[in-house]
Amino acid sequence: MVALAKRREPLTPLRVLIVEDSEDDALLLLRELERGGYEPDHERVYTPEAMKEALADSEWDAIVSDYHMPHFGALEALKMWRETGSEAPFIVVSGKVGEDVAVEMMKTGAYDYVMEDNLARLCATVERGLEEARQRRERKRAERELRRRDAILEAVRFAAERLLGEAVSWEESVRSILRRLGEATRTSRVYIFENFVGDDGELWATMRHEWVATSVSPQVDNPLMAAMPYRAAGYGRWVEMLGRGEPVYGHTREFPKSEQPELRNQDILSIVVVPIFVEGRWWGFIGFDECIRERQWSTAEVSALGAAAGTLGAAIRRRRIEEELKQSEERYRAVIEQATDGIYLLDVGTRRVLESNPSFQKMLGYAAEELREMEVYDFVTHSRENVDSVIQRTLEQKRRLVGERKYRRKDGTLMDVEVGVSVISYGDKDVICTIIRDITERKRAEEALARSENRKRNRSASRCSAWTVPCWR
Repeated sequence: MVALAKRREPLTPLRVLIVEDSEDDALLLLRELERGGYEPDHERVYTPEAMKEALADSEWDAIVSDYHMPHFGALEALKMWRETGSEAPFIVVSGKVGEDVAVEMMKTGAYDYVMEDNLARLCATVERGLEEARQRRERKRAERELRRRDAILEAVRFAAERLLGEAVSWEESVRSILRRLGEATRTSRVYIFENFVGDDGELWATMRHEWVATSVSPQVDNPLMAAMPYRAAGYGRWVEMLGRGEPVYGHTREFPKSEQPELRNQDILSIVVVPIFVEGRWWGFIGFDECIRERQWSTAEVSALGAAAGTLGAAIRRRRIEEELKQSEERYRAVIEQATDGIYLLDVGTRRVLESNPSFQKMLGYAAEELREMEVYDFVTHSRENVDSVIQRTLEQKRRLVGERKYRRKDGTLMDVEVGVSVISYGDKDVICTIIRDITERKRAEEALARSENRKRNRSASRCSAWTVPCWR
């Protein structure tokens, strides 16, 4: 039986910069690395100029440097390596170096040193150095992600204050918020799209707002951004994912082919798109483009951007409610302004007039400004106790017909009115809305009719008396 050859484990690629003036010594190092399971892709340098160029042109996994060289030493090489900020382990190899020199090298930044007569330690030293470098990179990456997340959350806090707190216009707030989000995420472009249903019955989107970094081309004038049919433009996947509340993110080159052409036309290398929901319905999305270099978005960053989308959704809902209230108030005010009945709002606490319509002002002969300086006792002729009693009953019953009352005009004359009252919300408090109808002429007519009826009854009574009185002649 032929013995099966033992399968060799694949070698681990290793980009290593060798600082060594001796080609033979460099070959020994490479052979040792290969025996240890590495497949070294190397470059050998032995002058400051060559090392500077090598450090600038490539990313190295490890640097292995001889300590003694005629024109270039490990200390100088170490200094040049430190200036790059590289995490790659710098390992010193020497045949003659005292322990004090080795310690000083490590204090200066070298990862470790290996004696030439003990090169068997080289691979273990490289492996340990690579693992520690990986861990340092992971820590730094995590720290960067946390800083970015915190910056995004700070921008979200700013957005909440601008959109939900301060009394500034929506357009002004959105511009400043997109700028803060763009600066916090350090992206090239930030924008908001709103969904709408097209004439074809399909879902479309339009860009509403955009912020771009310096030297990045804006897309607000791009015709596709004004009216983008999701499915027809190749973004059917976005409809499914965003509609479920899932973000879309990654590198353009990894996206489906149908999505890549337009993204490339906008110079987008990496992108994050987060859905915006308003009252439980998918309203649109906020997007972040990276046009300078590919970028890996962390879960923490995407989650923080989701908080930004949530804040925008809440603000859009609030804006919608405010617009509806404004339209309702405008219709209400139009009705009030044109009403023939007198209407005024009474502050229950101060007993002062808050607002009044033109009909009420004309009835009493006061200007609106004059009425706002007056208490209800100034024009209602009934006693304070009676007025206070009416107000109290109104607060208890919320809505009632007071009936006939007398009001005093500015010229001192009295006016007969019918009064109806109800409690309504005004700002952050309840007020009494009072509607009065001038019945002075009706009262006069009724009184005249009553006087006429009385006269008729009196004449009729006189005639009856004449018929029943006996005549004595």
